Amino acid sequence: MAYNKSKNVEAAQKLLNQGKVAQAIAEYQNILKYEPRDQVTLMTIGELYIRQGETFQAIDYFERLAQIFVGDGFLTKAIAVYKRIAKLAPEEIRPLEKLADLYVQQGVMSEARPLFLQLAEIHLKNNRQPEAVSLLKKLLQAEPDNLRIQIRLADLYQAMGQTREAIEAYVSASQRALARGDHGESEKLADKAIKLEPHNLAAVIIKARSYSLQGNLAKAAQLLEQVADLEKGGEQTELLLDLYLKNSDWDQATALAHRVFEADAKNFGPMQKVVESLLQSGNGEKAMGILEKSRLSMIDAGEHEVVGKLLNELAASMPGNIVPLEWLVELYGRTSDSFRLPDALAHLGDALAADSQWEQAKKTFELLVDREPDSDSAKNKLNGVLRNMGLLAPREAEELPEEHLKAEIPKPSAPKLRPDEGEFAPEVQAKPGVASGEPAPDEETQKIHSAVAHGRRLVCQLRPHAESNWVAGGYPAPRTAAHTDTRKTARLRPWRGRRPAHCRTRRTVATDPQ
Repeated sequence: MAYNKSKNVEAAQKLLNQGKVAQAIAEYQNILKYEPRDQVTLMTIGELYIRQGETFQAIDYFERLAQIFVGDGFLTKAIAVYKRIAKLAPEEIRPLEKLADLYVQQGVMSEARPLFLQLAEIHLKNNRQPEAVSLLKKLLQAEPDNLRIQIRLADLYQAMGQTREAIEAYVSASQRALARGDHGESEKLADKAIKLEPHNLAAVIIKARSYSLQGNLAKAAQLLEQVADLEKGGEQTELLLDLYLKNSDWDQATALAHRVFEADAKNFGPMQKVVESLLQSGNGEKAMGILEKSRLSMIDAGEHEVVGKLLNELAASMPGNIVPLEWLVELYGRTSDSFRLPDALAHLGDALAADSQWEQAKKTFELLVDREPDSDSAKNKLNGVLRNMGLLAPREAEELPEEHLKAEIPKPSAPKLRPDEGEFAPEVQAKPGVASGEPAPDEETQKIHSAVAHGRRLVCQLRPHAESNWVAGGYPAPRTAAHTDTRKTARLRPWRGRRPAHCRTRRTVATDPQ
């Protein structure tokens, strides 16, 4: 017979009306044979089993329905079904676990957290510690900042005798409490870890950091000083060194840095940190003592820029000391730094000369001249040292004769007007400046010169008024008869209030002959 869902539903309804629940369930199960994912049918069969008092059979059908909802992404509907299951069987763990996982998937930790804790307690009451640990770890993955869960997990590890796991959990919880600023809780948890393992380095460091953050530097340093193998470096050594430097305990800091450096010359980090702190505090002598031992190892390790920076700061803090300058010359020579080496040589030579160490200054400046043979400054420095050593005669000032220092400025010849134009502009008499040995101009040449001078004076008198009128009217300045030769003259420019030089040479008044 062909499958007909409607007929099966009608038959099930008739049986239910007759009170035949079992036969009705059978009709609905026939539907599931053809449609196993029919959600309404699954829910109906579950409800009918509850009516019959068969809870476990109902739970099976409800779980099948919840799994379909989860697979289809309907988490809210699945949560509602699992809540129904949890009420039907409160002693069952599986529905609670499923419900907790669904809440985690939804990100609703306020609902998931109590379920995980409830399940953990159920497992512990039934002596199932591993299951309880698994649940707490799952909850901790969902809430890594949950300090309460971390502590509960650590206590559970300790109760189970898993010491290593308990120590790690206590240290992690202590670190979390310190990050929150809860110093008391952090130290308490660190003490629990130290109680299980007295020399646990991580717990000691956390406790020392807690003391340091509270301003108790001495107590923090005292705790770290008991740690073994400080010369090997590591977090504990760096923390102890920082405590010494913060407390300005230079001797202890220097001793610790030397201890680490002597154990491994490549581990010069503490030495560098101490030198930087000493230079900042103005203690150049101690800084120079540390650099004397560590600078070569730092150079060999390729820390050229760092060493150069430290040496320059050291030289600046100790201006009268030649040693840092010598180390700078050595550094730039070893690293073949041709750009910085000349300046280093010059500074060293100046310092040696200022200290009257003439022989060393001479050798230094000779090296500088060899590197920069075209530098006048380097040669002058070397010559100055040689003169102070008596190896070079004093430089005599070269004086020029007085007559050579005077420059002869010839006087310009005064132009003359033509005789027939003398009535227009009276001429100021001046003898023409004729160089000795040159023939005097003839009469015709003098007439030409006089006419040119008269034309220039006339232009200078008329030009300001004419140009201002032309420019105001928007016309270009016109040319005059004197500007007919375009090869030698240019267009007149607007008047700017200053007379040309040839107009200022002679004070004459030009009148219009008209």
